[in-house]
This record gives sequence, C-alpha cells and structure tokens, in this order.
Amino acid sequence: MTLSLASLALAAAAVLSVASPSVNALNPITIKGYKMFDVQSGEYFAAKGIAYYPRPNAGELDANNVDFFTDDHYDIWSKDLPYMAAAGANAVRVYAVDPSKSHDKFMCALSSLGMYALVDLGASCEGCAISNDKYPACYPPSLKARGEHIIL
Repeated sequence: MTLSLASLALAAAAVLSVASPSVNALNPITIKGYKMFDVQSGEYFAAKGIAYYPRPNAGELDANNVDFFTDDHYDIWSKDLPYMAAAGANAVRVYAVDPSKSHDKFMCALSSLGMYALVDLGASCEGCAISNDKYPACYPPSLKARGEHIIL
C-alpha cells in the first residue's frame, strides 16, 4: 500500500467519523505529508488505536468479509468500544465495511467515546485488487468508486 491509498483510507475515516449525526461530533482530521492534524485546532493528531474485526470463532458469522459494524450487529461491537476507550484508544480500524448498510450507531458510539474510525477500503469486491502497476494506475476504478461510496 502506498501513501496515497493510505491517505485515501484515512481521509475516508476522518469523514466517516463525523458523517453520522451526533451531539458529540469530533473535529475532522486532515493529512499533511505523513502526519494527521485536527482541522479546527491545527494540533498534531496521533492515532492510538486498534485493528478491530470482532469475528466470532464459531457459528453463522464465523466468516470473512462480514460487515460487523452495521446497526444490525450492535450486540457484537457495543460491549467492546468502552474497553478500547478506557485503554486510551482514539481510533479504531475496521474491515469489510459494506457502504450500502447503515453504520450510524457504530459511528455515533465511537464519536461519543472520542474515537475515530479508520476504514479499510479493501474488500472482496469484483475488480478491487491492487495491481503491480505504478501509482496511480495500480488502483483500479472499482476500488476508487468503492472508496467514494464509503466516504459519501
């Protein structure tokens, strides 16, 4: 992964972390060079977080590419977030996000705990594989479209 795709993923995360309506909305984060900054204060933002994919070890949901962060899966993730916040996390990296489903409860829960979502763009979507071509040709149009769909 090059910095450009990482930047796109982090930008998506910053947008998503504040896109859901919330009384405790977090300040947007921007990327300048290799660092992240709070847009409103200008202060350096050091992400302290966890890569989180709460896949059960057995049962129907013991599968890859399941979006566990939807409103429907509240019971799976809701108990874990307060522990992450208590441990000092301010960011959570999530995987297998389906942009066609609602993530409002998850995003609002993160925001209320002062945490940002870092959304991984990779997925098992048709034509989303990153090639060995040089940047920017290595990123297929379908991956770019997926990123835009997640952000918007």
